[in-house]
Amino acid sequence: MASSAIESLYRSVFSDLTVSREEDTEIRTKLEELNVPPDKIVWVRAAAFRIGCEYLTEDDADANVQLLRCINAIVHAVEMTCLVPKDTDADEDSFPDEEVETLYKEAFADLSVDQEESAELVEFFAKCPKSKIISTRAAAFKHACDFLSDDRDTNVALLRCINVMVHALENTCMVPKPYTLKEEVSPEISVEAIGLDASISKAVQHVWDLDVNRLTPNEDYVINVQSGKKPYWAGDDATEPLFTRVDTRELQRPTYKTFIALLDNYSAECGDDEVVTNAERAEIWNFLKAIYSTAPMQFAHKYCAANSDDVPSDPAAFLKLLHKIWFEM
Repeated sequence: MASSAIESLYRSVFSDLTVSREEDTEIRTKLEELNVPPDKIVWVRAAAFRIGCEYLTEDDADANVQLLRCINAIVHAVEMTCLVPKDTDADEDSFPDEEVETLYKEAFADLSVDQEESAELVEFFAKCPKSKIISTRAAAFKHACDFLSDDRDTNVALLRCINVMVHALENTCMVPKPYTLKEEVSPEISVEAIGLDASISKAVQHVWDLDVNRLTPNEDYVINVQSGKKPYWAGDDATEPLFTRVDTRELQRPTYKTFIALLDNYSAECGDDEVVTNAERAEIWNFLKAIYSTAPMQFAHKYCAANSDDVPSDPAAFLKLLHKIWFEM
């Protein structure tokens, strides 16, 4: 999935500050064509706010209101294309509609959402029934219009607040649609066609090309290699940490988050007996399911199944095989 394609699409929508029915269809069609994986959905939605900031004005309040409506339309398209409501017992009749405006306006008052306010949002959105998700999200944009000002920095902060609120709502009330890689393994790169070494080389390169989930150097993280060293050199001559900065927000992506949850499950000492709890077993399967919801892993599965009769083509059976290789042997 090309990030540049999303950014270009958004800029074309913001250029006239309107979203016609044709443009709405174009956005949804483009998102379906890009086949956005679960780990990329948050970026796709947040990009609408980030690029929208480029179109804020300091002397045209009506244009800024139209911009908010455009962003809301894009967010709606993303939700309809990439997400589905969670199963919930929330009762439509008991949802406090009258509190939505107060909740948003209190958060917009200081143009920031701290940890306590974020927890309050999640608690409130947990009461939201499926039928109210769209209207509750749209209300954030509606009430935000009252806080637009003539100061661009203030309006940028406002957009960031809306993004945080929408993220809290989506994270609480929605889940990604099941991801399926819309691509088959070319016979031209099969082991039978070009040999084992060449086949694996091409497959690994394609796995790399499919990875849209990697962090971007100097944007998501900054490293300090200092004087550097060869892999076979003994010792550590670096006086400073390797990582200067890491945007820890990116570590909340499903594949990163579920992998990090595994790290405290194992003893670093060779030979130590380990007791696997039910919670740890659940973490393992959460990780396997998360990585299988990505293009690289699904391509790797298809490639292995196409080149070996020992690899099952059924996804569930393949995950069981991975579990056996990675966590049982």
